[in-house]
Amino acid sequence: MLLSPGLSQHVIVIYPVMPWLAGAATGMYFAHWLRLSVAASHRWVAPTGAGLVVTGLALRAAGGWGNIRLPRDEGWIEFLNNVKHPPSAVFWRLSLGTDLLILAALLWWVSDGARKLPAPLLVFGQTPLFFYIVHFYLLAAGALLFFREAGSLEQAWLAWAAVLVCLYPLCGWFLRFKQATPIDSW
Repeated sequence: MLLSPGLSQHVIVIYPVMPWLAGAATGMYFAHWLRLSVAASHRWVAPTGAGLVVTGLALRAAGGWGNIRLPRDEGWIEFLNNVKHPPSAVFWRLSLGTDLLILAALLWWVSDGARKLPAPLLVFGQTPLFFYIVHFYLLAAGALLFFREAGSLEQAWLAWAAVLVCLYPLCGWFLRFKQATPIDSW
């Protein structure tokens, strides 16, 4: 329950506490740091993201320290195939580094004040937990209705796009609800 996923007689552990706590704590610390010094944090987002991606790639090339699955062949897809459960050091560096690089690009996009983020990014960005929970049910319903057997990669991309189209108005509704509700409300 604390360190690795698994199944016991009474408990199914999908997300072990300790490995995921590190990522959650990092995000909370970064949010606190961002609020304390917006300008300083913006200067460090891109270099930190790049550093994490470079060290993640270097760790994977050196054997993937902490990654319990070694590459099966020399292909680039297999090289990037990293263990998420429990999250390896390579997984954390590549995923958080990529996220920080995307954040740096978005910060650069809006830095002059004239450009605004597209509405879908704002809506989805302000309702992440709602999106996360509802997308599981939407995907399950779609799988039951349309996919009786495994589909192709193109069908997966089409399903992804359909989920985004369906969730945009739902997340917009939830955002308006959230903004109209007192902050201390359940």
